[in-house]
Amino acid sequence: MAGHRDEQTYDRYYAPNNSGVDGQNLYGEGKLRTVVSDRFRGETITHNPELWQSLPAEKQEQVERSPEFIAIEQQLEDLAADGNLAIGDAKELRKMLSIQKRKLGKDALREFQKKQSNKILL
Repeated sequence: MAGHRDEQTYDRYYAPNNSGVDGQNLYGEGKLRTVVSDRFRGETITHNPELWQSLPAEKQEQVERSPEFIAIEQQLEDLAADGNLAIGDAKELRKMLSIQKRKLGKDALREFQKKQSNKILL
């Protein structure tokens, strides 16, 4: 921690006491375990600000013109036109197709990010 001599300064004085994390001991009137909160707060997500967060228009168009994407779009159109399915079934199928469509875009973005240079720009 910048500016602090003791590593526990943040934990003792600044970090919120998130007692809701240890629900078992909270309801059982036991001693709250702070290690649960510490481990939760200690998790980090690595972030590279230089990576593209969305596909460029050219790559996005390639995804949208792929046979898989077109097939999903056609299924969604057919689903909208088909009035024979029960509402719940149609809703579930639409949800599943939308998830598949998003997955195609996410997979393409991941592949694009892998090919991107790892050099940090200054």
